[in-house]
Amino acid sequence: MPRDEAVLLAGDVPAVVGRRRFLGLLSAGMAAAGIPVSGLVRTASGAESFDRVDPDWMFEEPPVVLDQDPERALLDQNENPLAPSPVQREALIEALDLANRYPDAEGRLVGQIAEHHGVGERDVLMGCGSTELLKICPDAVIGSGRELLEGFPTYPTVARYTSVRGGEVISVPVDEMGRLDLDAMSERLNTRTEIVYICNPNNPTGAVLPDGRIRAFLSQVPERVLVVVDEAYHDYVDDPAYRTLVPLAVERPNLIVLRTFSKVYGLAGMRIGYGIAAAETVRRLAPYRLTLDLNNPAIYAAMAALTDEELYRETVAMNDESRRAIVREMPRFGGRPVPSQGGFVWVAFDRETDPIRRGLREHHVYVRTYSHSPRHLRISTGPPRDMERLFEAMGKVV
Repeated sequence: MPRDEAVLLAGDVPAVVGRRRFLGLLSAGMAAAGIPVSGLVRTASGAESFDRVDPDWMFEEPPVVLDQDPERALLDQNENPLAPSPVQREALIEALDLANRYPDAEGRLVGQIAEHHGVGERDVLMGCGSTELLKICPDAVIGSGRELLEGFPTYPTVARYTSVRGGEVISVPVDEMGRLDLDAMSERLNTRTEIVYICNPNNPTGAVLPDGRIRAFLSQVPERVLVVVDEAYHDYVDDPAYRTLVPLAVERPNLIVLRTFSKVYGLAGMRIGYGIAAAETVRRLAPYRLTLDLNNPAIYAAMAALTDEELYRETVAMNDESRRAIVREMPRFGGRPVPSQGGFVWVAFDRETDPIRRGLREHHVYVRTYSHSPRHLRISTGPPRDMERLFEAMGKVV
């Protein structure tokens, strides 16, 4: 896509900033580039206003409580509306008989995951969703004065726990296509860097990094620095330049690749994920894991999900169709969609989007806004019925 057709996300921003200075510098850079400052980041008083745990990293409001809106079209959480499948339901029913027992089948699941990826069982680290693993990593290596290097915007969990640990979060603005700027990130590596976080595809922008580019970047990262690659949306990628880093992770002691059962496998409510890394890296991180963090229904449902090829195919097809529909239809309502490889599309507008979000909610359609990007909507993919309701509601609200 030519530059003038791209949705400008970062503008002419200094390549490397600390999070405390990010908003002020971004404001100045975007103004110089002729881009409306409020197009990405709220800057009214934010340049030096961040506390250690920044509330602006959180979503604008909590998700809808499911039983409060039976007519809902939930397009705000990147969930899989096709699950649980009949195969998963059968496994969950079986696991009910174990509700009075501590988790008994984690080893079987680990073996299944290892076989699925062609790695050793000692290369697998389970977690209560990949969220727990995003906490384990800073718990294991971050201390006061140490740094996490990440793109911005990106998925915020690892940054949040880095701050809780007393570390500094160094955020490098994404490029004009929403991709992590690895050149700028490599320039910011220093002796204080302890973790590099790479969300690929990136959330919320949906952009993906090509395999050659990410491997070249990894060759510049010192071996003592832990690189956390989050591949939550791996299964939705159709870009031929993309490759998973799982095979590389078992060879490099400073690399861990995270996966989740929350997306294509549709088990977001069960909270189960895992990391793939060299056995020595797993041993290093495992002591920081919560004891008995998994539960029997989640374990049994995950084992069933790995064999459920029908659900996998249907979900990938639905996601692709829905993603295309959002990209095709949003310009009718003044939106400029960023090409996405995830389970969602990030759409830019020339206006504040929170009123749009609130208006859609009145029509039982739920989408996501972020305080750091007040002129964007993140819209999750969904079945045709939900897409029709989204577009009908957009026509009434915008």
